[in-house]
Amino acid sequence: MRHSGLLLLFLVVSISTQTAIAQQKRTVAPEDIVDIRAVYDANISPDGKRIAFVVSEPGDSNNPEKARDENIWTVPVDGSQPAKLLASSPKNEDAPRWSPDGHWLAFLSDRGEDNQKQIWLVRGDGGNAEKLTNAKAGVDSFKWSRDGRMIAFLARDANSDGEKPRR
Repeated sequence: MRHSGLLLLFLVVSISTQTAIAQQKRTVAPEDIVDIRAVYDANISPDGKRIAFVVSEPGDSNNPEKARDENIWTVPVDGSQPAKLLASSPKNEDAPRWSPDGHWLAFLSDRGEDNQKQIWLVRGDGGNAEKLTNAKAGVDSFKWSRDGRMIAFLARDANSDGEKPRR
């Protein structure tokens, strides 16, 4: 995990340095802060060859109130290929976790009709994501079983019909 953090830090610093060199020097403005892309939640595949991570970027620079977009990317650890967008939607994706065999990537997304974070599954090399859960109040976190046949998750209890009017 330490190596993935260093690799991502190197990628961010090198991209930032290249961008800074390409632009003229000037004072940082509030718009610049809004436009910063953040990289977080790196997760190394079990074979140690790939890293899945989340990139958070401005949703619309013309509309700062719009929420940021969070998408899942993968990159080979050795840097032999550029980073590849693996999971993206108009909603947010985060918490990428490799299956123990490294063939699948589970993640959380609020891309469904219910606007609640649910667990989704996609092949490690890309493809269409499949929704795995349908928790009424959404899923907070999850973890693969050691054999990769199950996923345990934490979800809040949804408000009952009687509780909704009281709240």
